[in-house]
Amino acid sequence: MAIPHFLAIPFPIQGHINPLLQFSQVLVTHGCKITFLSSDENLLKLKSARDGGAGHGKAMDSNIKLVSLPDGVDPEDDRKDQANVISTTIKTMRLMLPKLIQDVNALEGQNKISCIIVTKNMGWALEVGHQLGIKGALFWPASATSLTSFNSIQRLIDEGTIDSKTGKKQINSSFHHFAYGNEENLSDSDWSRSTNASIYHNSLVLSYMLLVICC
Repeated sequence: MAIPHFLAIPFPIQGHINPLLQFSQVLVTHGCKITFLSSDENLLKLKSARDGGAGHGKAMDSNIKLVSLPDGVDPEDDRKDQANVISTTIKTMRLMLPKLIQDVNALEGQNKISCIIVTKNMGWALEVGHQLGIKGALFWPASATSLTSFNSIQRLIDEGTIDSKTGKKQINSSFHHFAYGNEENLSDSDWSRSTNASIYHNSLVLSYMLLVICC
């Protein structure tokens, strides 16, 4: 009988990697196999955690297989520019993911990848999985409230409650806007790029996921 085999793909920042890694370790205790995909940049950090490197605490379970793909972000690029990181990651990893899945499955015999788990902004991987006949799930590393807010962006724009270009409430709107940090520091172009990316990936996740897992 085949063992459940999960391909875990977090958005390549620590706030997504660490929670999904912890969840992966829980799945291993229930007899599941895990292939954990990271960017090349984060692979060395994960290998250090797996081997119980200094400062990482408990060693990662040896049943978690680490693999990586380049995310395409240039060394001189600002990784805090989330919209750019998302766009570059899609263009680079999306083309390489089917081959990686094929290679992993070729080594696993009957225990082929049966489900892909992603965090926010990695919905494109669920679309790739769907095309290959693999089930998908969303792991949300924040509160259920923030997930609801994330899912409401498109509706608020469609209703005219907030401006799609600035993220600010429209005139005569009763919507209360809460910004992260100083609202004036977020340019109209930054909001538009980030919002468009979030809406796109949100629609992919909702289209192809079978399950939502919140911390």
